[in-house]
Amino acid sequence: MSVKFEYQIPLWRSFLGVAFCFAFAIGMGYFAHVNEKGLRLFRLFTLTSGEASTLYWGFAGTLALATILFFILIARSMKGPVAISLEETFLVAPSAAIRSELLSIPYSSIKQVLAQQFGKQAMVTINSAVGQVRLMEMGFRSPQEYAKFKQALADRVNG
Repeated sequence: MSVKFEYQIPLWRSFLGVAFCFAFAIGMGYFAHVNEKGLRLFRLFTLTSGEASTLYWGFAGTLALATILFFILIARSMKGPVAISLEETFLVAPSAAIRSELLSIPYSSIKQVLAQQFGKQAMVTINSAVGQVRLMEMGFRSPQEYAKFKQALADRVNG
């Protein structure tokens, strides 16, 4: 018997990521543009004003790339939820949060199912011969759905 779950990373968290990265990218770009002073790092390194500006531009560029990645995540999430399916002999789940590619993982190839807690957020990592899948609790409709998924997966993996 097949059991299906809807999985979608909440858009508001992605928008927070975009706002955070964009604001800091703009701030670092501003610091790089107006910088006239050197910079001393950890009392070990001293940078000239030009080197400090280059460092700030590097941070600004990195944060701009992170902003683009968050936009990609938002675009992928707007396509709608992905169906995670627990079939009789295999699991179908997204390979990553920002990719729509689905992996079909036979239960016999699953090496490890690891449930982790990060503060108030939980995640399950499924390591298999096919690949690794990470599913965040926030992607499920509710914490109860997440718990139901973990239990159904454990039942199928353990026999």
